[in-house]
Amino acid sequence: MLKHLEGLVEGEASTQQGTGLEFWFTLPELPAHKPPSPHKMAIVLIGIVYALVLGLNLLLKPFLGPLPSAITILIVVVLQVLLMTYVIMPRVTVLLKHWLFDN
Repeated sequence: MLKHLEGLVEGEASTQQGTGLEFWFTLPELPAHKPPSPHKMAIVLIGIVYALVLGLNLLLKPFLGPLPSAITILIVVVLQVLLMTYVIMPRVTVLLKHWLFDN
């Protein structure tokens, strides 16, 4: 695909490879920054996901108890991803930015 663009763009083509997790670790004030190292992202995500899934399960158990397991898991996963994307990860990334983006 890059060869097809040779006549359409100026300068050398460059490629970047990402894991997909970088989305949760973006900072508006650092638009061109390198993503954190994979092990730092993994450490943060393991802690956040564990705490969030445990908390959601404990909080929602009285309401979701009679539902089938598949429905309960779906509800918890949807809430977890939405909370991580819009509430938790933007704040955690700002809070840990000096450690995450320290080269």
